Amino acid sequence: MMRRGFGPEDEYGVPTEIFGVHDPDFFPLLGRVIALSSVNERNMRELARKLVIPERCNIATTRTSEVLKEAKKGLGAISNEADRKLVSEYLNNVESCLSKRDAYAHSLWPAISLQHGTRVVGWRIKPGTSDLHLGDDFAELRQDVLRFSELVMRWNLKIHLVTDQLRWLQPIGETS
Repeated sequence: MMRRGFGPEDEYGVPTEIFGVHDPDFFPLLGRVIALSSVNERNMRELARKLVIPERCNIATTRTSEVLKEAKKGLGAISNEADRKLVSEYLNNVESCLSKRDAYAHSLWPAISLQHGTRVVGWRIKPGTSDLHLGDDFAELRQDVLRFSELVMRWNLKIHLVTDQLRWLQPIGETS
């Protein structure tokens, strides 16, 4: 396809010169990882709203890393040790998920042609960060889709129930 005179385009009209030609599964997998991460971030912020004193951290406008830090400081609000451990583990998993999301979302993804096929490398623009190397089967990306889905379901099935016992503070975005 070539509509705008920039050379061959993919099915969405993006010139192939920009990203190259990717396996049809690549961008749907990448999109799912990023979308699932957004759900995990929202759930974490909802949890933080229950754990954090509003004067210390405006959950709606504070950077995600700071909200996570404050939520971890607020774990003492959970009196049951097993529940506190469960929520702490959940927050650590969300932190890992969001770090991985940032690596995926802030990388460039050109398809690199090799003698024996194509591999995908996520090049990081930010100095001091490492590139992501995905094999032809995108096993790591597929695993992250499953892992991040499981994290959402863990919230749905357990974490929010554990933390419902906590005091309810102001809904996200509201001020007193």
